Amino acid sequence: MKKRIIAVTLTCVLGLSMLAGCGKTVSDYDRYSACATIGSYEGLEYVPASRELADDAAQNKIDQFCNQNSVKSEDKESAIKSGDVVNINYVKTVDGEEVSSETSDDGYELTIGNNVLGDGFDDQPGESKTVTVTYAEDNADTTLAGKTAEFKVDVNYISVTTIPEYTNELVNKATDGEYTTTEAYTQYLTEQATDEKNREADNADRSSVLKEL
Repeated sequence: MKKRIIAVTLTCVLGLSMLAGCGKTVSDYDRYSACATIGSYEGLEYVPASRELADDAAQNKIDQFCNQNSVKSEDKESAIKSGDVVNINYVKTVDGEEVSSETSDDGYELTIGNNVLGDGFDDQPGESKTVTVTYAEDNADTTLAGKTAEFKVDVNYISVTTIPEYTNELVNKATDGEYTTTEAYTQYLTEQATDEKNREADNADRSSVLKEL
């Protein structure tokens, strides 16, 4: 990438920056200008940041949009398997004393196979079970290190997240009619990604110039 050479007098920009350190407001210029000596900087060289969008920039925006409009549903019929997200209520006891619980209607969500309760949920929603967990001696929580906890668990349902397809209907509904086609909304998302890339490049360029001063 070619270096860009700028020939500017940075007195104004740098002057305001210096004054920020010498006085509290720009209106203090006359009062504090004596504390700053600003020269002219010509011929500074820097490598401009790329403003080219990645090939998947628009698609990433589309995927994000679809994810934001995903729909959750409750599956109370299927058998639970590893990787499922389940909603539960539980009461946790250690040495016979309750230490935590979640018994509200909202419940608590966890992913089977990726949590302290282990993989022992091969039942269907609506059933209850007791899970025993023994913590390691070097557990980060020293109050639990080496102890055994008992979880009394009620499995409410499997939480299923459905990501919708990118359609005119989805765009129209999600934008309250501001956009009615995927073509128009994709153009908007592309322009949004372009603006973000340009702001990112502007910040990088400013940083590069300041490093050369």
